[in-house]
Amino acid sequence: MIFKVFNYNLVVVNFKVFSEKHSYHLVDESPWPLIGALSGSMVTFGGVMSMHGYIGGPVLLKCGFCLLILTMYGW
Repeated sequence: MIFKVFNYNLVVVNFKVFSEKHSYHLVDESPWPLIGALSGSMVTFGGVMSMHGYIGGPVLLKCGFCLLILTMYGW
């Protein structure tokens, strides 16, 4: 059996994505997961409240959808 050993030369690219500041990955802080979770909860509770005839249900549902669209656009 003959094994070939390849010499791979790594190319250093000066992109911001590839710059390593730590030996592990740190995620940038973002408000969008929190806003998305809040808007999902508003849609859920607003939908249930409007189906059961509560007064504030449709308003909560509309606000939740608006925040959900904002989260999808902003993220």
